[in-house]
Amino acid sequence: MIKKDGKLIGQGKFLWRNLALKNKKIKLAAFGLIIDREYQGKGLGKNLVQLQIKEAVRIKADILYGTTKNPIAEKILKNLGFVKIDIPVFYIEVLTKKKKKEENNVYVLEIQKGILDRIRKEKKLLIGDGLL
Repeated sequence: MIKKDGKLIGQGKFLWRNLALKNKKIKLAAFGLIIDREYQGKGLGKNLVQLQIKEAVRIKADILYGTTKNPIAEKILKNLGFVKIDIPVFYIEVLTKKKKKEENNVYVLEIQKGILDRIRKEKKLLIGDGLL
């Protein structure tokens, strides 16, 4: 959470879960963030992503996952070493229990070497319940 003069101007979320990739479990960490429009372009989003990377390393995640359609956010992710993956990503919608396709662009940062190659070999990726 980022506050200025008591006002919330930015926030991030971070969670993780184990996923199965062709008989191998991986620890996927995921993040999301939002910055108040008035404070965008000041490096706050980049700082929040850097904190998420540190947390992913701390918990020994294999990969850090984020999604976006925002071109500025995509540039930040790429500059921090994230790679866009082009295989379809699905999740289970919590209320309906139906499988849904992720509509945003998916970016991952490999924390443990070799995991990105495994993900690229998959024909699709199911990340589990709910949007991450």
